[in-house]
Amino acid sequence: MDQVKPSSGDEKKSAAIPIEEGKRQEFIQRILEIVQRELGEGKERSEETWNALRDQAKGQAQAEKLIDDLSALLAKGSKEIKALGDKGQMVREKMMGAVRVTLEKKLGMHE
Repeated sequence: MDQVKPSSGDEKKSAAIPIEEGKRQEFIQRILEIVQRELGEGKERSEETWNALRDQAKGQAQAEKLIDDLSALLAKGSKEIKALGDKGQMVREKMMGAVRVTLEKKLGMHE
């Protein structure tokens, strides 16, 4: 999976989700890895990874909401994609692109 780097020079964007600066990249990578694994590859959810992400965001309302929303979206999306059978791969790819763009905006990132 491609590494995504924080936007440089735009403090408004980088403050989109207020994670400690030194841990921000780790937080973002963890989110993108979860999305890739669960949505992109259709693998089962890893509660250990989700819990680590939640621990990192604890006490940061925006980050906690992002995690809750993403968790619900991935659970619903994965279930619906599996129900589509062979047609699910095309839907998976489109959904992956849309989720990635949305996350990049919320996290103040760019490729």
